[in-house]
Amino acid sequence: MTTNFHRALATLLVVASAARAQTPTPAAAKQFVDRANKELYDLQIRATRAQWIQENFITEDTEALNSETANELAMAYQKLAQEAKKFDNVTVAPDVRRQLTLLKISVVTQGVTAVAPPGNPKEAAELAALIAANDGVYGRGKYCRTKGGKEECLDINAVTRIMARLPL
Repeated sequence: MTTNFHRALATLLVVASAARAQTPTPAAAKQFVDRANKELYDLQIRATRAQWIQENFITEDTEALNSETANELAMAYQKLAQEAKKFDNVTVAPDVRRQLTLLKISVVTQGVTAVAPPGNPKEAAELAALIAANDGVYGRGKYCRTKGGKEECLDINAVTRIMARLPL
């Protein structure tokens, strides 16, 4: 009987210490925010570069690059926003609370879509690809007209030059 009592007591102590170890702390919240900021900063730079490249050199390859990095960034925002919730009931410094709050709302205020990506990675990648493709379609667009009996097509740069000469 004493052995069973000791085993039960030992089990309770292990469970209690594990629960205490998993309880979020203010220090853990600060570490989380610092890690999230670094991760998102690095991803944002990569995604912004890929977007700029696609918008200036519109090809299927740059579209794919933009899609991949935008999806990676959107999924990181989503994952980190979910993780930030574990600090909701932890008393932290005001600057850490602000960062946690901004991180949780960033899913719908940041990124290429301004909507949360689907939880399914395949669907999230498809959404990012559609958005990147939309950018490419706009840039590849042409205005075609018949001039002197011959069809003439103007790309976005030619149309922009014409519009720049119009009086306001």
